[in-house]
Amino acid sequence: MRAVGVFTVFVISLALVCGQDVGNGTITTDGPDTEPPPTALPPTVAPPTVAPTTAAPTPKPTTAAATTPAPVITTPAPVITTQAPVVTTQVPVAPTVAPTPLPATPSKGTFNTTCIRLEMGARFNVTYNIDANTTAYYVVDLPTDEAQLKVSGGCTTANSTQENIKIEFMKQEDQTFAWYVNFAFENKASKQYVKVIDFKYDTSVIAGAVPETKTLASNGTYGDVTADNSYLCKAKQDIMFDSATLSLTNVQLQAFSKDTSKFSGKPVECSLDAYTSNIVPIAVGAALAALVVIVLIAYLVSRSRNQSGYESV
Repeated sequence: MRAVGVFTVFVISLALVCGQDVGNGTITTDGPDTEPPPTALPPTVAPPTVAPTTAAPTPKPTTAAATTPAPVITTPAPVITTQAPVVTTQVPVAPTVAPTPLPATPSKGTFNTTCIRLEMGARFNVTYNIDANTTAYYVVDLPTDEAQLKVSGGCTTANSTQENIKIEFMKQEDQTFAWYVNFAFENKASKQYVKVIDFKYDTSVIAGAVPETKTLASNGTYGDVTADNSYLCKAKQDIMFDSATLSLTNVQLQAFSKDTSKFSGKPVECSLDAYTSNIVPIAVGAALAALVVIVLIAYLVSRSRNQSGYESV
């Protein structure tokens, strides 16, 4: 812009000079006279155009970045413990069947062979081992259902005086029987009696028992009667073995018989039944006597009071 201003001044100055020459009549036409040389004007030199200088920004001193290492923060990854769901599978438990309580006395059954008739209720109480140091007791009644037992025996021949009846029970899965009781009879000197009672039991049929088999025999005779009569005993009788007890009730038996559909001869009562038979009438008589005495005393007291009343009047 400054150059333009200088150029304008130069043009105006040149115009002024030309104007003065015209006014003074000094302008001449072309002719032979030598025209004085024009006055040379000093060249106008345009001032140099100086571009505006913009001061360069002073660089800021660079401060070396601190080389302090960034702290390493170690955040432990959270331990997620997922507890596996506990699946409890309940094993079906077979219902526990409560043992059937035994009646006060065992049921009476009839057991016959071709020569022996036996009616009785029988209860067995056996001892068994749970382990080397523990014993227990098992009580079972002789079944009366023929499907649950087997009856066999031997009868006399021409030269034999012995008979027996064997009752097997406690049927197993293979249809055999684990227990039996055997009555062996003898006919001697016009008397008949049970010479021995054998009892065999196998504890393998008892839950929790140490398996073992025992065969026991009773001591002494049982059911002594004269020939051709039956033995009768309603009272309870205990036949003792080494590790078991056989309790018999309501017993009537007869061996060496030709007809076992019924008892023949005369029933001979056992001593326990005879004792009971004697006690009953004695007890009844004593009760009646006591009642008579009480009535008599009441009568005498009443009469004495009535007499005292008459005297006072």
